[in-house]
Amino acid sequence: MLSLLSGTKPALIYIEFNAKRIRLTLADSRHSLGQVSLETILEVAVQQDNKGSFKLLAVGDEVRRLAATKGVKCLNPFDHVRTPLADFYLAEILLKQLVTRVLPRKLFAKAPLLIIQPSDEYAGGLTMIEERALQELAFAAGAKDSLVYQGPRLTGQQDFNGLKLQQVKAF
Repeated sequence: MLSLLSGTKPALIYIEFNAKRIRLTLADSRHSLGQVSLETILEVAVQQDNKGSFKLLAVGDEVRRLAATKGVKCLNPFDHVRTPLADFYLAEILLKQLVTRVLPRKLFAKAPLLIIQPSDEYAGGLTMIEERALQELAFAAGAKDSLVYQGPRLTGQQDFNGLKLQQVKAF
């Protein structure tokens, strides 16, 4: 029963995305990658009300069933020619929804640690502003700490404690 209240360590989620798909992998208690927890398309279905604000209807693969509905817009907040983010607000909503789907349900769960890796190639890599935007996106999704990782795809054997990038204190 007490294990439902709180975990001993915060969860570690590895997020890999490109312009069309996102993959979230929940690491185990030793921070080694397990099976892919969730893989879906990067789309949100929204409907605009009379005041001009958007109401979220669906995220991920659920968007496809609403695509033909009148008044519903299907948008990809990560699809931009030059940068990894096209719409920060919608990307925040999408990431929040997906992270809550992956996390184990606990009453007093600690905020997760997120490693975000854009898998698309950007000429010259990510700028500091783009890295900061991705970190802020992680914090907005409820992360305790985050790391933007650029490099080869992480595998199950990868030791997250050995990452030598701009280190996150929690690792």
